[in-house]
Amino acid sequence: MFKPLLKTYMAIAISGIFFASCTSTNVPETGVASMPPRIIGVLNVDQFTQAPLQVAYTAHLEAAPQKVFDAVSSAGLTKGHVIKSDVKGGILAWSGVEGHLGVIHLMMTPDGGTGISWSSFFSHKDAKNMNVKKMDYIETKVNEWIGKYGGRFTGAAYGTEQLSIISDVVIDIPADKVWAASADNFGSVDQWSSTVGKVDGYGSGADAGRTCYVNMPGNPSVDEKIVSYNKKNMTFTYTIAGAVMPPFVTNALNTWTLKDLGNGKTHVRAHMKIHTVQGAPAPAVGMVKGQFFQMLSMGMEEFDYYVEIGNPHPRKQTSIEIMKKQMEKQ
Repeated sequence: MFKPLLKTYMAIAISGIFFASCTSTNVPETGVASMPPRIIGVLNVDQFTQAPLQVAYTAHLEAAPQKVFDAVSSAGLTKGHVIKSDVKGGILAWSGVEGHLGVIHLMMTPDGGTGISWSSFFSHKDAKNMNVKKMDYIETKVNEWIGKYGGRFTGAAYGTEQLSIISDVVIDIPADKVWAASADNFGSVDQWSSTVGKVDGYGSGADAGRTCYVNMPGNPSVDEKIVSYNKKNMTFTYTIAGAVMPPFVTNALNTWTLKDLGNGKTHVRAHMKIHTVQGAPAPAVGMVKGQFFQMLSMGMEEFDYYVEIGNPHPRKQTSIEIMKKQMEKQ
């Protein structure tokens, strides 16, 4: 029963509904050309084995890419065939047993450190438990590098029927001001999000909600409503529904949690939980995982920029210009 839904959702994803065209999660446009050819665009599957994206993990390391690449390439991860090992492009890809494809992408960050993105593609008869094991393994290895070089976790996407998608940022603004810009300004996401062109907001605090119109032809809408609001603990949760959600998703929530780090700094975590129907095609679930991870990571980066700088991220203006050109062609 899911084959028609999968074909429909693949068509939606290819058309850009999830605002992504990279060949791996959380990889900037400049890195696309250096990715291994086995990954099929926005579908997030290995074209040789049809293995879907199962786990994605990102972190920031306080060491130069060359040093990190040397550590990663000598860590004994590539048990199998090395597809690509390119220190200049910051890419390490390998295939292993049971149709596994691993991809690590490194990129220099503005502070001279390294952003690391690790994606794992595989098919397995017990994908649920294997997903957890792979996530634990990746987290352990990355934490070893964080312990060695310094740094922090920045995001992850994992799970099979119940997906967890996380993005972390540290903002150089006091927590009360970050709360005011997020929870207390819930209906104004269009001020900073490059994916949202217009918002119809209503209510405030625990009663706030919004309908977001996406920056793409047809302006599909997303309905979001706060269902939990705790100003004392600086956390709020909202539901996500609407045209951009694939038909096999039964429920989606996003929880923002703020933590005052002192010295005018705030840690912000966005944690999406997406529930799918039992038996949904693994490639389609992997697609959702990868595209929402990229969307959430981009959104948090744009929110960070907006709150710190006071102006929208450059992607916001770019998205407006692209949308205008698309509308002119219609």
